[in-house]
Amino acid sequence: DGQYLWFEVRGDPLRASDGTVLSWYGILIDIDDRRTLQATLNVIPAYTWYAAPSGGLTFVNKRTADYLGLAKDHPLRFGIDIGAQWDAHIPLLHPDEREESRKAWLACLSTGEAAEFSQRVRNAQGDYRWFLSRVEPLRAEDGTLLQWVGVNLDIEELKCAAGTDADRAENR
Repeated sequence: DGQYLWFEVRGDPLRASDGTVLSWYGILIDIDDRRTLQATLNVIPAYTWYAAPSGGLTFVNKRTADYLGLAKDHPLRFGIDIGAQWDAHIPLLHPDEREESRKAWLACLSTGEAAEFSQRVRNAQGDYRWFLSRVEPLRAEDGTLLQWVGVNLDIEELKCAAGTDADRAENR
């Protein structure tokens, strides 16, 4: 129909035991829907991301990438699956929230259900801010899990205000 679509292209050689290339095998994966989703997530005024069904992070929007200090050519900015482990994001969290976050994410992966939790995330300068994280499963019409879509909302000021209110109440 003359329409252009985005594809991820991969190729691998079939080699003989001496390393000689016998032939090449390639695959083209239609990623047009992912590109549309990335464009949408990049304009949302929040920190957004998505992950593979296995839980490995595969994309972060520009706001998130800038916060984390990812290089302009980092694969996560483009939605290139780098084969990240399901818990590869844990080192980005404050040590006090790592175990709870690991358990919450593992629960999502094992149940296929959405979740919401708060945690402190380290920025490019090494400082931490509080975020409310919400993750939802994105499913095909037949129920197959396609990917996880998440949003992190910066709640640092709310946490600080709540702490100040609690301190005031305690001092009364």
